[in-house]
Amino acid sequence: MITQSNIINALILFKLLFFINRSNKKAFKSNKPPKLLTRIVDFKPPYKCISLIEELEKELKVKFPTDSNSEEFTNCLYDIFIKENIVLPKIKTNTKLLDLVRQYIIYYSLNI
Repeated sequence: MITQSNIINALILFKLLFFINRSNKKAFKSNKPPKLLTRIVDFKPPYKCISLIEELEKELKVKFPTDSNSEEFTNCLYDIFIKENIVLPKIKTNTKLLDLVRQYIIYYSLNI
């Protein structure tokens, strides 16, 4: 869902990047094989809005329980951490765990 807040955040990011680089594009180098190359990311709005849970389900090929506050949901996240060999944080709230697992969808959400 696109909200006024999303639009304002997109414009702020766009203007900040343009102020720093004099361009709306930024080059990023991948540090993981096989994509050891430079990618140009275009920060020109509008940005693609994604659902974190839906994208994680798609990329990790898992199905999360509908109640994100349930113990079953937490166990599902733990399983992902174990399977993907990710170190569990000291604070193990679902929000913190999701924040760490979101790295799997950042690449796919970029406008490249």
